[in-house]
Amino acid sequence: MSERPGFDFHRFIERMADIADVPAILREAEAACLRAEHAKESVYRRRLGEFMWYMRYGTQPGSATRWEFAEFRPVVVALVEAGQWKAEALARFESQIEGR
Repeated sequence: MSERPGFDFHRFIERMADIADVPAILREAEAACLRAEHAKESVYRRRLGEFMWYMRYGTQPGSATRWEFAEFRPVVVALVEAGQWKAEALARFESQIEGR
């Protein structure tokens, strides 16, 4: 499946890792959701929603597969490195991927 320009989830995650600021990431994600809804990009919109769920609640969304969830890792690492999140957040993230 090829993604339309402007609706590349991997590129979005890379940009969010570069931002490494939770409030700014959530603002960007919400704006991207609105653009995706307007463009009827339902898969991209779903992925953004899952990402926002994780950012807000720190748990894997039920609708995200283990592999989809693992794609959030660069953002988690960047937030820990920036001091926005504690190191335990990365350990918790890793354990959720492994299903522990």
